[in-house]
Amino acid sequence: MLISQTWKRPLIVLVLIVLLLSACGGGEEAPEVLDQPDESPTEVSEEPEPTDVPPTATPIPTPSPVPTLTATQHLEEGLDFWDDGQLEDALVSLETAVSLEPENAEALSNLGGIYVTFQEYDKALEVLNRAYEIDETNGNTQVNLCTVLALLEDEGAQDRCDVAALLEPDNHNVPNAMGIIALTQGRLEDAIPLFERSIELGNDDGFAHNNLGYTYMQLERLPEAIVQLEEAVVVNPENSQAQYNLGLARARDGQLEAAIEAYDATINIDPNYASAYFDKAIILTQLDNAIDAIENFETYLALRPDDAAREDILAEITRLQGFAFVELAEASPGTLDFTNPASVVQAIFYAAANESYDLLPTLCDPDQQNDGDTMLVCEVHAEHERVDEFLLIFPNGVINGPVTISGDIAEIPFLFGENADVALTMKLVLRDGKWYLFEF
Repeated sequence: MLISQTWKRPLIVLVLIVLLLSACGGGEEAPEVLDQPDESPTEVSEEPEPTDVPPTATPIPTPSPVPTLTATQHLEEGLDFWDDGQLEDALVSLETAVSLEPENAEALSNLGGIYVTFQEYDKALEVLNRAYEIDETNGNTQVNLCTVLALLEDEGAQDRCDVAALLEPDNHNVPNAMGIIALTQGRLEDAIPLFERSIELGNDDGFAHNNLGYTYMQLERLPEAIVQLEEAVVVNPENSQAQYNLGLARARDGQLEAAIEAYDATINIDPNYASAYFDKAIILTQLDNAIDAIENFETYLALRPDDAAREDILAEITRLQGFAFVELAEASPGTLDFTNPASVVQAIFYAAANESYDLLPTLCDPDQQNDGDTMLVCEVHAEHERVDEFLLIFPNGVINGPVTISGDIAEIPFLFGENADVALTMKLVLRDGKWYLFEF
């Protein structure tokens, strides 16, 4: 995955000077207040006479008008937000600037740039074309057009980037975009010096490092790829694409645990990054971690419900579930879980190893359709005539394969015997949502 940064040009801040004018010899006149009579009346009638004089009231001050920002001020505010990494706020400010002055080429140019950052390439192209129609000589517009056309794999991208290079020869985004063009055209070796030039010009946001690392990965130059991608995530740890590409490179290089770390970092930044869940699930499968692999495959399908390979992924989840049953049972050998067929088989081995027989009678088919061998297992107790045989052949028992389920029957391969060298398959039957011993 490729990354490109857009360019924003700093503007000259316009300072508004407000002159406060005051008249000589005084300020604002005090509000007029009705005079009160000097003397109280000497006589008071039983009923007061009506008066036409309104009561005296304190005047309510007129609120000062809220200052309204100009388009230029919204533009400056948006660029400040952008520099601080507050992209959502920057977008709002830049959109406001354009709404106030639709012909402001600088505002349009920077709005197009932030649309590129949000990967809204069609919107970016629309506003950048408007900016170009207003001012063809604006280097910022040319650089951002070069970038978005490169990302869209537009046939006019190279010509636009050539113009941008003339107007802005030291802008690191131009060789980065040219590198993307070369890469998407399959000219991998040509892309390398372009990304290196972008880094040389001061690409300190990690994008060119990511793109160079991705190029090396496509060439199977994995050690070099990992170096560049690790640099990309050091420079910008919140770059989810660089984190994901680092995971891919490490996985291809056989660094599976390190690859998972990179995928986890990707997911922490962007919980909806579906491919990170899928690739993490693949590695977890290789590491025999079926439980976590299933969880990541399921999350991937929740994010990509219409994936063309959905049925294949569901089949893999079903296959992995057989291993997950075993992992769960082995993780809690002293806990009996009838919803897990492997746990029921594991209970036999645990009972023999610990000479604990209390749970054995509960393991067999409650409908009593199980065979004689399983019935014997369920009947064993401390005084049973064959308890010594039970304690000889089952303490070292081990499940040696995944659970396979077909309808109401589960099959589990296991080893038992004094040296755990006898291989058999235990069958279990499902009754009311619980698994019971059926035959072996």
